[in-house]
Amino acid sequence: MTPISKIASLLFMAGSCFSIMAQTKFPAYPPDSLAKNTHKEQMLEQLGIQLPALPSTRMDPNRPKGTTPRYPDSLSDSPYGWADTEEYGEGSPKNLYFFRTDWGLWSNYKEERAGTYEPIDLLRAEDGTVIDTPELWWNKRYPELLERCQEDIWGYVPEEAKNLSVSWQVNVREIQDSVCGLSVCKEMVGSINTSLFPEIKHVPLIKARLWLPVGLKKGKKVPVMIHIGECRQEFKKAFFEQGWGYLEFDHQALQPDHGAFLSDYLIGLVNKGNWRKPQDWGTLRAWAWGVSRLIDRLEETESEQIDTDKCGVIGFSRLGKTAIIAAVFDSRIYVVYAGCSGCLGVTPVHRHFGEDLEFIPYYWFAGNMMKYCGALEEGNYLPRKVANLKIDVHAFIALLAPRTLFITAGAEDLWSDPKGAVICARGATPVYELLGRKGLVMEEKEPELNAVYEEGSIVYHYHEGAHVYSPESLPVFVRLAEKAYSYSCR
Repeated sequence: MTPISKIASLLFMAGSCFSIMAQTKFPAYPPDSLAKNTHKEQMLEQLGIQLPALPSTRMDPNRPKGTTPRYPDSLSDSPYGWADTEEYGEGSPKNLYFFRTDWGLWSNYKEERAGTYEPIDLLRAEDGTVIDTPELWWNKRYPELLERCQEDIWGYVPEEAKNLSVSWQVNVREIQDSVCGLSVCKEMVGSINTSLFPEIKHVPLIKARLWLPVGLKKGKKVPVMIHIGECRQEFKKAFFEQGWGYLEFDHQALQPDHGAFLSDYLIGLVNKGNWRKPQDWGTLRAWAWGVSRLIDRLEETESEQIDTDKCGVIGFSRLGKTAIIAAVFDSRIYVVYAGCSGCLGVTPVHRHFGEDLEFIPYYWFAGNMMKYCGALEEGNYLPRKVANLKIDVHAFIALLAPRTLFITAGAEDLWSDPKGAVICARGATPVYELLGRKGLVMEEKEPELNAVYEEGSIVYHYHEGAHVYSPESLPVFVRLAEKAYSYSCR
């Protein structure tokens, strides 16, 4: 190589390095102070994704027709400040608020704009094999779908998480209240060993309260219902009446529901304070991991009273999504209550209605999920990149089969897409049938208001109201959990 060639080569290499450095906005290691979206912006850089330049929401030609500012006197150009008062009346009584994502997608609540939904065939493997026996399902299609779900949506649990030890403190006391009477309460706090990364700012904790009715017969094991989130007295009372246990899981002590903490608490501990990789788990799977550690604890200390092979898990909204994930990865969970859980819970991502994939907080799931956000073709609003996603939510439900899933949806909760829940339940039904159970049994094309479809193992309650627990749902869940308790689950 001539001297001139060497100089040219060095200049080229220096220029390339400078270009790479110029493209990197983030340090190799997260700083001490992080904003809510710092991890999001860093993940977008890892994935090579650049958010589009968007017009003002007031001038955006894609803003749904008829929307007006929620706060007419405000000069704010917030993407969260719009409501369809023209069609639904002043104040938008159906809570049809319209949002725009960072990728430019607006909320949609009209069927004519939802697009044509074509469900992925769950009984045909990616190589074309027809799945027509339970053996083919468990040995071929099940692991294939599970891998897809983890790679693109849920994320993988890092190996480091599997070796974390937990030290427990338990405080036992009796509680008397006017709703449930006398009960035994065991307050459990599991401190996760931080020797993997002693510099972690916040020690992740597995905090829970286990309530057991007094007078349980010695030698008789009962199921326990694990409620992700705050205790609800009406749930505890209903389970006590059955002689069951009730456990409240404080999920946010393990991993806060906030993007600024992805390099802290549990996720930060296993990553040693570093940035997430695109395939790493998000907050919801971390919470699901905590549910399983609680069941482990019950196996160790409560096995004389609690049948830990038959636990129920309950969650609402994002915690309904979490309940499904927890059950997919823990066969000790025999029944799931997923209330108004919406997109990536029980409603399709390939259907543009209500809560779309682009509206999902980035930290709930794997960073890879963001590869499916934005317009499919530059310059066009629809279709979106989610069309490239080779998985959908009916696969989530199928991965629970043949166990019992209870789905609730409010008639006015269009954000959670009640119709989409029916679509996914029907889409998963052939897998349940292959495994010898009925899935969703609903002869009507559309569900009737306040009807309960409970003949199969996928139970659907379409109730009045919006994004709320329905009092009418609880006795249904108790009934189906009692029925399912006699089943032998895989």
